[in-house]
Amino acid sequence: MHVMVVDTDVHVVHDTFMKPDNMIVDYNIRFLCVPEADLADTSVTLHDIQAILLSMCIANTILIRHSLQSDLLALKVIHSTIVDMSVLFPHHLGLPCKWSLWNLMATTSDRYPGQCRLAQL
Repeated sequence: MHVMVVDTDVHVVHDTFMKPDNMIVDYNIRFLCVPEADLADTSVTLHDIQAILLSMCIANTILIRHSLQSDLLALKVIHSTIVDMSVLFPHHLGLPCKWSLWNLMATTSDRYPGQCRLAQL
């Protein structure tokens, strides 16, 4: 998992990879853009990431991300002030359908998630 935190000026204040507890069966590079090599040298654990996030966030810190609820579940973190882009931009078919980040970015900007990283692979 790739964890990046930016401030209100969109400056990166934390950027790291976290090695999951279990073996990764499929890196799914097409969607996640995290190749095996990026995780090979990391020793950062779930507990480390939780401590980092808890030290950076206070109760009124606003967390913004696409499918943030899924990420918070994976990180085993509860936070009450969130903006989930998949909820902010609902799918025209309604729930349980959600726009993928790829489709959402394609319709609202001229960039795609992982565009720069994919070019490097």
